[in-house]
Amino acid sequence: MLLFPRMHFLLVFLVLSLLTVVVPPVPPAPPPAATRVAPATTHPQGPPRPPTAPLPPQPHPQPISHPAQALQQGSGSSTDSTTQPSPALTTGAPPLAMVPNHGQNHPQVRFLAHTPVGTLFFTPQTVVMALPLPDTTTDVRARRPDLPADAMQAVLRLRWDGAHPHPTIQGVEPLPSQVHYLTGSDRAAWHTDLQPTAAVVYTDLYAGIDLRFDGTDGLIKSTYTVAPHQDPHQIRWRYQGATNLRIDDTGSLRITLPMAPHQTTPITLTEQPPVAWQVIAGTRQFVDVRYQLDGRTVQFLLGAYDPTHPLIIDPTITYGSYLAGSRDDWGRAIATDIDGMVYVAGDTQSSTDFPTSPQAVQPVCGANPSGVCRSDAFITKLDPTQTGAASLIYSTYLGGAGDEQAYGVAVDAQGRATVVGSTHSDDFPTTSGVVQSTYVDEWDAFVTQLTPDGSGLRWSTYLGGEGDDGARAVALDPAGNVALTGYTRNTPLAFPTTSNAYDQTHNGGVDDLFVTFLNSTATTLQYSTLLGGSRSDDGFGIAIDPQGHLVVGGTSDSTSRMAGQTAFPTTSDALQTDVPGGLTCPGGNYCPDAVIAVIDPQMVGHASLVYSTYLGGSQTDRGTALTVDQTGASILSEQRCRQTFHCFRRSIVRWMARRGL
Repeated sequence: MLLFPRMHFLLVFLVLSLLTVVVPPVPPAPPPAATRVAPATTHPQGPPRPPTAPLPPQPHPQPISHPAQALQQGSGSSTDSTTQPSPALTTGAPPLAMVPNHGQNHPQVRFLAHTPVGTLFFTPQTVVMALPLPDTTTDVRARRPDLPADAMQAVLRLRWDGAHPHPTIQGVEPLPSQVHYLTGSDRAAWHTDLQPTAAVVYTDLYAGIDLRFDGTDGLIKSTYTVAPHQDPHQIRWRYQGATNLRIDDTGSLRITLPMAPHQTTPITLTEQPPVAWQVIAGTRQFVDVRYQLDGRTVQFLLGAYDPTHPLIIDPTITYGSYLAGSRDDWGRAIATDIDGMVYVAGDTQSSTDFPTSPQAVQPVCGANPSGVCRSDAFITKLDPTQTGAASLIYSTYLGGAGDEQAYGVAVDAQGRATVVGSTHSDDFPTTSGVVQSTYVDEWDAFVTQLTPDGSGLRWSTYLGGEGDDGARAVALDPAGNVALTGYTRNTPLAFPTTSNAYDQTHNGGVDDLFVTFLNSTATTLQYSTLLGGSRSDDGFGIAIDPQGHLVVGGTSDSTSRMAGQTAFPTTSDALQTDVPGGLTCPGGNYCPDAVIAVIDPQMVGHASLVYSTYLGGSQTDRGTALTVDQTGASILSEQRCRQTFHCFRRSIVRWMARRGL
């Protein structure tokens, strides 16, 4: 069982290839000619050879642990009922769709499967796995969009040694769906009505040995069926593209992938110990089996078994449950509506295969002039009462030719999702009549509201000045007015503020926190202010309390404890009026602390700042999310870090005596 490390993908299961939507070709090419397996000249026959060394006692095999707990071990493709696939694929989870190649991909590819953490290409001599290498940098301003696509993924090739060079490859168990590849405007180049199957079978991969690939609900199964009196020791394979292979103390095979330029540690895949069995007189008899390494080649080391009955060897590849394409996908915000529907917002580098719906306002990514898509925002609506493809209500890209990231989402009573984030595109989709329909420079914040079915934009606007601006959180009041917060960089053409603002001027540090209140159609700035000191201030969470006050949470390392510096603005009744710690962070700096502020947008100037305080201790504290309850109490999610930067999250409830609020 090959365990993929947890990448930064959404933990929402979706069978991508069952959706009858626009599915463009997948870019990774099959292995070049230089990597082909040489044709085998002989196929060993006869009864199985005994193991070269006795196997140690092994416990009775237990069911494989994976997301579908009811899933049993699979089996091979023989028509004998004793080797038919077990009820594993009838647990209610949709099977993974194996799509035949009818010209939409490289001619060496016979079938392909879009899995949540990459794409599989089935060729006569190899299975090619195109796996994304996630960029672990969470701050978009430090990410590496300049890297080419091939630097952001690993290509791992499973190659069989001594196998038949041209085994028969066929799809079995047709699925009740069709797949269409609609690429470009030339209909003659489209590939439509492709019939996916639940499994792909390699017949006589070795003499008397078939191999079946299938999958469901978070796993891919590769099942070898060895016919009676055939030799399972023929099965030998390598992982081309891995930098290291080893068998650990548990018997798992550890496969290390090469590091990409944006990574600091390599990704290691774990193939858990295999399971083998025979069905004799109607009873499943387990057979001892383990991996054996011969240099870079892997094979099975088997205990005693009955050579007169078929032998099943069943490694299982698990990949988790995700909503994703073939590259990095970041789920950054989630919300629910009054009907319990789930809305997920984030950004994706999966430029061709992130799951979208047919009615999506933007079913394809926004490409730059060279035709390259690097990072777009997305918004997806899911029905948690449904399973598989039926759970996808709508899903759409949102972006232009540059990069986008979505950080916040909120939903009104009519089911209209409002998404906020950052855009580096001068052609980000906006609507007329909004407060800022044109791009200014660098990164601008954006605020977009979709129609309830996700097929259109109710309104969409930029919000920013000449420097970097980004919206990180959004909240709606009962009338549909929109509150948002984030950061703005100090530039001559500043972030838009209003005349009733607490502070219209940037305070000279790196970033100031902003708080903005729009009307329900984004045509008017009702209130917009900066909050900050002489260093860096950022807003990460916002809510609207029952009295209509805007409650914002964030982070600040601004302090008046240093000569010539100013702190984040606080009120006289603040719990803490400055950074409470000492010069304990690297570089002799004060550590950042969480901040929380309450603003009344109906008031003017300094009177609009109803309450403001630092929240922290001697180390780093960051306010990462915020909400308010029905009494108006603020609940702030905080991340606390030690000097070693090992962080943990905690939720703290601050009951603020806010002058009678």
